[in-house]
Amino acid sequence: MIIMLKTFMTGLLLLGATALPMNAQQGPGCGRYDNCYPQGGEAYYGRICTNSRSGRLNVRTGPGTNYRSLTQIPNGTTVPVFDRTSGQDGTPHTWQRINYNGVQGWVRSDYICD
Repeated sequence: MIIMLKTFMTGLLLLGATALPMNAQQGPGCGRYDNCYPQGGEAYYGRICTNSRSGRLNVRTGPGTNYRSLTQIPNGTTVPVFDRTSGQDGTPHTWQRINYNGVQGWVRSDYICD
């Protein structure tokens, strides 16, 4: 009985995760989960994932939308991710420091997939 309940609950969680609308306010990336963050200063590689196949993500000078955009990264691009911090723009988002073609900057973590 317990195994059946666990299987049922797992199925509900998976179904709920795939039923989210593509135009959701939050990015589709794994960056919203703690296990996706780099540990101990080591970089990992994450893929930029926007809500549109042809989308582009702003790379900013600091961790918030109030910082200037340095460049844009096309959806699907893989980048090294080095650091994370809370946003400094009054929003609850977490931001991660990345490198794209030699440009160091910050992107919202919910737009980084593993």
